[in-house]
Amino acid sequence: MFLAIHPFKDGNGRLSRVLTTLLLLRVGYGYVPYSSMEGVIEANKDGYYLALRRTQQTIRKEAQNWEPWLVFFLKTMVKQKDNLAAKVKEEQSLRATLPALSRQILDLAKTRGEITVKEIEDTTGANRNTIKAHLKKLAAQHYLAQIGKGRGARYTLK
Repeated sequence: MFLAIHPFKDGNGRLSRVLTTLLLLRVGYGYVPYSSMEGVIEANKDGYYLALRRTQQTIRKEAQNWEPWLVFFLKTMVKQKDNLAAKVKEEQSLRATLPALSRQILDLAKTRGEITVKEIEDTTGANRNTIKAHLKKLAAQHYLAQIGKGRGARYTLK
């Protein structure tokens, strides 16, 4: 309906997609923060505009036809979910190649939110210097973010 009203000279499509994302987040659709619906729509712009046009042509009529838009939208959601599943599979594959201590560190960061070298040392029994080397690699590979410096440094998942 927002696009049928077309309240602005420019940006109606982008704003409608942002509003759609907001509505999806409000109802608990969990894929939105991790996989871009905008990217899926952008990759299928022709289908987007065709579905939109077909539905818009019936909006002000007595017999409205929402099917073209709804089918496109639902297919977009499926593609978004599939994209996220592929990302998760790739991430799992990458993690599987990490050394055991690095996987332990990531699991600790996941369960605790933030971790320190001391906490890792106490939990794993690993050597402090070895832990630091793993943390440095995990940060360089963008698995972890370092907060602070020196003895007070903490690490969180990126």
